[in-house]
Amino acid sequence: LPRGVNAADGGRAVPSGVRLSRPAEAGPWRVEIHVVARGHVRTLDVARDVVRAVEVRLAGLLPGQEAPKVTVTVTGLV
Repeated sequence: LPRGVNAADGGRAVPSGVRLSRPAEAGPWRVEIHVVARGHVRTLDVARDVVRAVEVRLAGLLPGQEAPKVTVTVTGLV
């Protein structure tokens, strides 16, 4: 996910791993995560594990608020 352009990197947009947004003040947070997974694990398992971990962490940080919408994209394998 692109971040702002930075002169230090030659004016190119730098990919970022996590983007948080909240389209409406009263609505749920949106969390978009791009990850690179290990080649010996199933990408679906990685994505599900990341979603669960983020949901649990945010539930602890934002108690009493509507659950965030978490999406995970596996962008590569190593």
